[in-house]
Amino acid sequence: MPEHESHSPNKPQAETPDLAPQPTLTERSRELIEWPKLLDMLAGRAQMFRARELAIALEPSSGERDIERLQEETAEARRILDEAGDIGLGGLIDPRSYIERAELGGGLDGEELRRVGQVMRSLWEAREAAHALGRQTPLIGTLAALIPDLRWLDERIGEAIDERGRIRDSATPNLGQLRSGVGEKYRKLATHLERLIARPKIRGAIQAPVVATRGDRLVVEVRSDQRSAVPGIVHDVSNTGQTLFVEPFDAVELCNDWREASAEVIREEEKVLRRLSGLVSDRSGDAMMAIEAAGRLDLVFTRARLAHVMRAARARTLPEGDDTALNLVDVRHPLLGEDAVPISLSTGPGFRALVITGPNTGGKTVALKTAGLAVLMHQSGMQVPCDPLTEISVFDGVYVDIGDAQSIEHSVSTFSSHLGAVVDILEEADDRSLVLLDELGTGTDPEEGSALARAILDHLVEESIATIVTTHHRAVAEHAGDSVGMRNAAVELNPDTMLPSYRVTMGTPGRSYAMAVAERLGLPDDVLDRARVMLSPEHSATEALLLQLQRERAEIEGQLAAAEAYSAEAEAAKRDLDRRVRAITEAQDDLVEETRAELQREAEDVRTSLRQIQRRASQERDASVVRREQERVRRSLQRADRFKVTRPAESEKLEPEEAPPPPRPVTAGDIVEVRGLGAQATVTSVNSDGSASLILGNARVTLNIAQLMVITPSEDVKASDESRITSSTPMVDAPTRELDIRGIRAIEVYEQVVAFLDEAALLGLTSVRVIHGKGTGALRDATREALQRHPAVGEFERSEPAMGGDGSTEIDLL
Repeated sequence: MPEHESHSPNKPQAETPDLAPQPTLTERSRELIEWPKLLDMLAGRAQMFRARELAIALEPSSGERDIERLQEETAEARRILDEAGDIGLGGLIDPRSYIERAELGGGLDGEELRRVGQVMRSLWEAREAAHALGRQTPLIGTLAALIPDLRWLDERIGEAIDERGRIRDSATPNLGQLRSGVGEKYRKLATHLERLIARPKIRGAIQAPVVATRGDRLVVEVRSDQRSAVPGIVHDVSNTGQTLFVEPFDAVELCNDWREASAEVIREEEKVLRRLSGLVSDRSGDAMMAIEAAGRLDLVFTRARLAHVMRAARARTLPEGDDTALNLVDVRHPLLGEDAVPISLSTGPGFRALVITGPNTGGKTVALKTAGLAVLMHQSGMQVPCDPLTEISVFDGVYVDIGDAQSIEHSVSTFSSHLGAVVDILEEADDRSLVLLDELGTGTDPEEGSALARAILDHLVEESIATIVTTHHRAVAEHAGDSVGMRNAAVELNPDTMLPSYRVTMGTPGRSYAMAVAERLGLPDDVLDRARVMLSPEHSATEALLLQLQRERAEIEGQLAAAEAYSAEAEAAKRDLDRRVRAITEAQDDLVEETRAELQREAEDVRTSLRQIQRRASQERDASVVRREQERVRRSLQRADRFKVTRPAESEKLEPEEAPPPPRPVTAGDIVEVRGLGAQATVTSVNSDGSASLILGNARVTLNIAQLMVITPSEDVKASDESRITSSTPMVDAPTRELDIRGIRAIEVYEQVVAFLDEAALLGLTSVRVIHGKGTGALRDATREALQRHPAVGEFERSEPAMGGDGSTEIDLL
């Protein structure tokens, strides 16, 4: 029939039924939140062919125990990846078609057999790799144990087939000998033909002096006009007709011998292939079981690989009946990668429906998709890109209506399409469902659409169905704020730049930003002014209040972020300090051990000297000898004194510390610590408004007294200043290793440092420290000038940061 006749309006057209199966509500919902795309991403992380198939067909579980088992499997696999590496299933060729053919009685060639054997060995090696952490990963061990050991099959195949798929000469007792016979017969035939070509009588009849092959016979190339010069069988003629491919009669028997020997080799090789194909057939069930078990094992590791790439975490599964259905904390949309902005939202406790309002492009639809994907990922055993505080209930179904699904072909409007989807959802959903509805109540008269949206929300809450909806209707947001079981949330634009933040703010409805956007796009001022006049006073007041709340919340969030940053810095400093303290403690322990060993050697020297004195005194009876030896022992004892180590008595160690005295008020002259900073400062004055003026380093600051804690009272500071070491300080019994010169003039440094070094050298000290502070560096430079000129100084350098850093100098004495 001509084409124009098929469209004639006068002829009735037979209705062609749509034979394509219609997607179910669940399938349509998953398409809307892009679940298939996520499964494609998951499949891309699979190494094994079977794992890719399983990933594409992955179905979420609806049992709490099953979900927890899947999540624990993923956690164990991720631990193995982090600590032992991957299990190595990449690059395997799918051998299932070969195994199925062998099972049906078909034969496999050498290359196919080799592939089957290599896959079986690789699966076993993956099983062993999965046991890398032993009992720490019991679920992975259970999965891996399902892979049967078929390494023997690879060994049997490898005995007969080499790496290139060729049958080895040793595959049967006769094969090597038969192949040698074929080679010998071929060489005999080829030699005969070469000699024939070289005969002077027929040399002129030969087109080309080479031995050619036609079929499975060896021939010579003869000129067609010299056909009678070479009697034989013509097997072929060239395209031009000028060359005949002739098998000479006297070479026929030799060629027959060669072909018969070749056929015998082929029969022997076929025996080998049939035998090995039979082995594959006999164990086809085990081979398929190994492939399936390894595929499921690699699927677990595929989930772990994706979690590693996404920097995902394991969400907590909420028990059935919990008042909270969903609590998402800093969840990132898994398909948006590093560009995804973390969002936080919840349904509960105390409410089942969340109404998100705000401007277009603000992120409402992304929030719905993120929530749906997070639920499906969690119930499929995948970790979610979120904070570990995220909590997710177990849902029997996730039902979604998102986007503009209008159909001109079927005369279905946007409103009708959305409402039809909502009707289907209300029929299917129950109290174990999650419902996600985008732009509820749009596409029709605002008043009627708003009323329908509120009624639908009421119904979902009455049925205790966890629900998240987005809408532009202010009346719906007001209804949510006034109703039990509902809560508002908002997405926002930056009030200054009008760019979306993509964050969800719980507890307040969103602004529309229509006027602000219109102004930014250049709508004339008179039009804007007229529009603002048309707004109700209540609407304008609400918008102003929401704007104020938005700015205050932004300010609070900034302060919280700064506080968290300070807290993180303090925690890092504490960890660094702890590490340094451990290092110093270990160094002190090493020094004690070295000192003890040195003392033992010195004591042994003294005992040896005493024995020598006794022996010489008894032999020579000379007092002068005894005195000389005694003096030598005395010098040894003086050297030993340099290594004395004083340890607290056991009673001192066990004696409990006294309770600290109650804090006294801050006064001028006190040395205090600024709470939260760990920095020390000197109080210069106490002010009447409850603050204190301080010297902090080189800066003068004023802080609240509540932030200060007295470390050294002013009276102790004065006493310490009076007892500071100077050139006239008398010698004391206990040697000191430190000299504090902070507060003196640079001109006084040389005299005090030299006196201190002289005293230290007399006491036999090997290392000392001078504390000069940082300040302008004048005291430090004067100190180091004195050190360079003193004969007892070996080396000196700035102290470690934990011991004062550039504010003190460590000195080694000769």
